[in-house]
Amino acid sequence: MLSQRFLEELLILAVKRVVNVSEKNSSVEIQEEESKIKEKDEDEFSLSTMFGVALIGAATSATLYYIYTQLSKETKASLKDIVIGSVTKKLVSLTCEENNSK
Repeated sequence: MLSQRFLEELLILAVKRVVNVSEKNSSVEIQEEESKIKEKDEDEFSLSTMFGVALIGAATSATLYYIYTQLSKETKASLKDIVIGSVTKKLVSLTCEENNSK
């Protein structure tokens, strides 16, 4: 079985990677990427592709939840602080960007 310390480090790295990726993209860049995706053929989104993506997402979520339940209370608290801080920072940047565009 995997050690608890290894699971903690793995979850922390995964959370930090998601946070860093989301902080690098501004809402303008995200909108540009979405418009590029819309311009592509819609045939790429078949039922089997969507099912595969959903299955991968479900498996990833279940794995991360299992890892999270194995963490100590201190690690859970620090992860919570990391996530709340990054979400707050992203919301502030989006609202400031929105106010500047008006």
